Amino acid sequence: MMPTDPAPRTLSPFTTGALALALAVAFAIVLPLMRPVLPVDETRYLSVAWEMHRDGTFIVPHLNGEIYAHKPPLLFWLINLIWSVTGVSEVAARLVAPAFGILSVALTWRLGNRLFPERPELGATAALILATTGIFGLYGSLTMFDTMLAAATLLGILALLRMDAGGGRLATLGLGAALAFGVLAKGPVILVHLLPLALSRAVPSGLEPFGRPRSPRCLVRPFGHRHRRSAGFACDLACARTLAGRGRVSGRGAVAPKRGADGERLRPCPAGLVLRGRLAAASLALGLEDHGPQGLGSGFALA
Repeated sequence: MMPTDPAPRTLSPFTTGALALALAVAFAIVLPLMRPVLPVDETRYLSVAWEMHRDGTFIVPHLNGEIYAHKPPLLFWLINLIWSVTGVSEVAARLVAPAFGILSVALTWRLGNRLFPERPELGATAALILATTGIFGLYGSLTMFDTMLAAATLLGILALLRMDAGGGRLATLGLGAALAFGVLAKGPVILVHLLPLALSRAVPSGLEPFGRPRSPRCLVRPFGHRHRRSAGFACDLACARTLAGRGRVSGRGAVAPKRGADGERLRPCPAGLVLRGRLAAASLALGLEDHGPQGLGSGFALA
């Protein structure tokens, strides 16, 4: 009788997640110290933080004596906050942005557990994949705004999931804090990441009865009395009535289909039309971020 092979040993979810965080911390410390400050972005942002410290102009950042309005001031504030403890130090300043890379790995672990509570290994594995991805390690070690934006986006998604589970005012405040964090980190581009998810919570699916609990991994919810005050409800209502023109709005807020002359049931407004309008609205924020008021034309063109 041939001996059977033992079952392969796998790491526990906690061990996998802890390994992901340990690698993220190691990369965040080692990678910035293995190279000099890179032009043009890193040198520019450190110069802005230095002028803020030297001149005491904490409200309005400056670069070479001129107002620097290209980026929000949160990164410069945090660098000066660290300098208030450690003194002016290049090493300390270059560890601020990578710290948010570590936070992003931890939030990815948390998000995976929130989406798939029955499979805790998925969140830990996702965090490990993120921590060991080359492009994330490279950009996460730079003194830039991307890791802060990633952390703000993950916090916003977690807040939306909490709102979907009936989190109440605390979840709403959490979403507002995530949006504020993202705006101060990199500007209105945070709306491109979170606005479609936030608005799509009230899209009518027509696939499940009203009031049935739904999985938190699905942010698209049907119409219901709990969503009538949301911006998504207003957008859905307008799209259902004007874009499709096939349905009427029932007393419960759902789109009730009409019937043709032969009694055939007509299809209600597809959710894709609703999402298309919402994504066009989100593109306004992206155009505003990249090109200022002139960039709004791209969003209107999509609409």
